[in-house]
Amino acid sequence: FKRAEVYNDYGSIDVENISGELVIKASYSPIKLSGIEGTISIETRYGGITGENIIINNGSGVFETSYGPIKLENVKGSIEAYTSYEKISAHNIDAGSGSVVLRTSYSPIEAANITGELVCETSYSPVNLENINLTHGMNRIETKYAPVNINLNDINESQLLVNNTYSSINMSFRSDISAKLMLTVDDGGKIHTRGFSIRPLAMDRNRLVGIVGDGLSRIELNVDGIGEININGR
Repeated sequence: FKRAEVYNDYGSIDVENISGELVIKASYSPIKLSGIEGTISIETRYGGITGENIIINNGSGVFETSYGPIKLENVKGSIEAYTSYEKISAHNIDAGSGSVVLRTSYSPIEAANITGELVCETSYSPVNLENINLTHGMNRIETKYAPVNINLNDINESQLLVNNTYSSINMSFRSDISAKLMLTVDDGGKIHTRGFSIRPLAMDRNRLVGIVGDGLSRIELNVDGIGEININGR
């Protein structure tokens, strides 16, 4: 099909091999997508969304539910995934010059093999990111009362802001990275760095600002309340 529109209240929705435009609006329906190419707008309220082998060639593909998990795999193009109280999982997403936006609350976010500009927001649950390639823009990671774990592969002269509250930020990156680091914790918090060379610009009990390599990109990590920042070079 070159275009498909589905409107449904109850019962599952399974869509395959659409080339052109896909619009789904549902209420209590789980949605499964495979082999989609074109523009995508998916909305349900109380069902989960699963998608794989998707190419988005115009704007951002939107995947939105209120109380269901979202799982996306093997996607080329920009995506926006929104839910609440349920997990978001994203693997092998190449947004190119676009962005990957993952937002939930009270549930974890897990992403691996991501390329593009990245935004992850949740609360009271961890954020786990593996093999992340930040290509441009202002990248942002936020949660509260749960750890953020980031395995950063490349940052490519972009910016990364990570905020947490009463927990830890744990990051690893290549020791030859080029970035300005700005690390801040509250009283009682700790900052640990190892495995790379840093030229300090400002340093006190709760704050470290320094240059790694030529300082072309910018990494800012903030922990409000008691917590830790741990950075490892590899």
